Amino acid sequence: MTPELIVEVGFTAPLTGTALHLNDQARGLLDHNTLGADDLFTDVSGWVTRFQTRRGATRTDSPLLRYEQGTATIVLRNDDRRFDPTNLAGPYVVAGRSQVEPMRAVRIRARINGVTYPLWRGFADKWKVGYDGPGSSVVTLTCVDGFAAFASYDRNESVSAGAGEDSGARINRILDSIAWPDGDRMVAVGDSVLQATTLAANTLTELHLTADSEMGELFMDADGRVRFRNRLALAESLRSARPLARLSDAADESGAATTVNLVTNPSSESGITGWLAGGFANFPVLTHSSTRAMFGSFSVLATWATATPADIPLINYTVDGLTAGRTYTFSVYAYVPSGSPSVVCVLAATGPWGADTGGVTDQWVRLTLTTTVAASSVNFQVWPALSTTTAGQQVWLDGLQVEESPTVTDYVDGDQPGAEWDGVAHASTSRRLPALPYADVELDNATEAVFNLISIARTGGTAQVVEDATSRTAYLTRTFSRTDLLLTTDAECLQYASSLLGQASRPQVRFASMRLRPAGDDRLWPQALGREIGDRLGATRTPPGGGTPIEREVWLRGISHQTGDGLADWTTEWVFQSAAESSWLVLDNPTSGVLDDNILAY
Repeated sequence: MTPELIVEVGFTAPLTGTALHLNDQARGLLDHNTLGADDLFTDVSGWVTRFQTRRGATRTDSPLLRYEQGTATIVLRNDDRRFDPTNLAGPYVVAGRSQVEPMRAVRIRARINGVTYPLWRGFADKWKVGYDGPGSSVVTLTCVDGFAAFASYDRNESVSAGAGEDSGARINRILDSIAWPDGDRMVAVGDSVLQATTLAANTLTELHLTADSEMGELFMDADGRVRFRNRLALAESLRSARPLARLSDAADESGAATTVNLVTNPSSESGITGWLAGGFANFPVLTHSSTRAMFGSFSVLATWATATPADIPLINYTVDGLTAGRTYTFSVYAYVPSGSPSVVCVLAATGPWGADTGGVTDQWVRLTLTTTVAASSVNFQVWPALSTTTAGQQVWLDGLQVEESPTVTDYVDGDQPGAEWDGVAHASTSRRLPALPYADVELDNATEAVFNLISIARTGGTAQVVEDATSRTAYLTRTFSRTDLLLTTDAECLQYASSLLGQASRPQVRFASMRLRPAGDDRLWPQALGREIGDRLGATRTPPGGGTPIEREVWLRGISHQTGDGLADWTTEWVFQSAAESSWLVLDNPTSGVLDDNILAY
């Protein structure tokens, strides 16, 4: 199975209005325009012969990670000259002017099994027309992402402001200064506060400096949005703290799906912690029931009171640890006995609505709901389908699952075959991670990633220097220095330096990159198309001739896709950063709070 490739270009944006097309005289004003809507895109997929995209980092040798400008290259058939900018009789001409020009919005997506995955979004940079004989032409379209717009924008100095604001607020201040739309950014609250700024620097330079001062992450995501992650997201975000998938040269052949269930009490075996009765009035009564269960021996029993639609009786479970802007599927099994009303699932308070039991009684029915969430915490609810109930009517609920996926997979908790609990049984998240195949992996152990003398200074401060004397003796002195950070105290600079030293003073045997060819195993398509920068993965390699398998956990830092002549030749390549030397100690955190295994974070 191969995906449908969708490549679109923003040719048809109006000459007036608020749709942003950079460098266009009328529509390219960052201070006045917003990114164009979906209906401004023209589908050119039928003329694409091959493509390549890259975003994120290409190297992770420095102890201070920095993401690079993303690029895309698209090769288009052009025998009818539709992509020739000199052809004023072509389909992409407005008022006698060709719209085949630089800085048109470009979007690349892939659709498979009814799910559409964003892969890359940015802007046309160059349309290069080539000829192969008198009757054949191809155009190579090269593209850049939003970092290119930021790099070209030098701002005028303003009054110094923002002293004491956190790094996330600073990122927003910088983006506001160039009128980058709120809808095209996802900015976390920072863990560090910063010195004031006059916003006089180049936009991209100041964005990078802010992220560096935080020791955070700044990148463009697959939808073309600016993403800023705070320093402690690696330890506190569920998608970075534990592996979301495992890949191996010895793949699992069972066909089991990769699933991480973010619900901490999914099958109510130890009680109904997390489940709450709600509504405006006449709440249902919730009890721990052994009468019937879909999984294990217990379930949640809701006994309805007499209620009207105005009462809106409901059953609620709050799910935490989600990532805003990511797509999740919620599911729960419901058993409605004869004589009781159908139930439906919904996210409070405005939806969306999911499936209902459809009048089916006396058997378990799985309700599902898929949506892109806007917050890290959401309320998943089950309502009577008509919001009208009579006292004594009932519904049993079991097998609650919340997974970061556009489709539902088989239910998992740590008691299921091939699965494990992330912490205490029936009081933690759980996962089933069958080993998926990869095509190739690069393993290295490089001097260039070793830094054993670290000097960190803030603007106007005193350099804070830390060293690992043993490492300097073993590997010679390798220095890393910054003198321009925007931190507000020398004490924090010392913590910063110590954290970098803990990550980088010793060489690490690491997986540097991995290639996937998902056409060989359909389970790989959601991984190849759906993974995002910052996701944590597990990787295994069996050495030639046998021996102990090499197992590592990594963070995804760079993503590229490419095809040859045909989508069956699809290759996805990931760039990794080892999660071992950067696993920070966060006290009271069950996975990152091990004194012997983690580096002290601040």
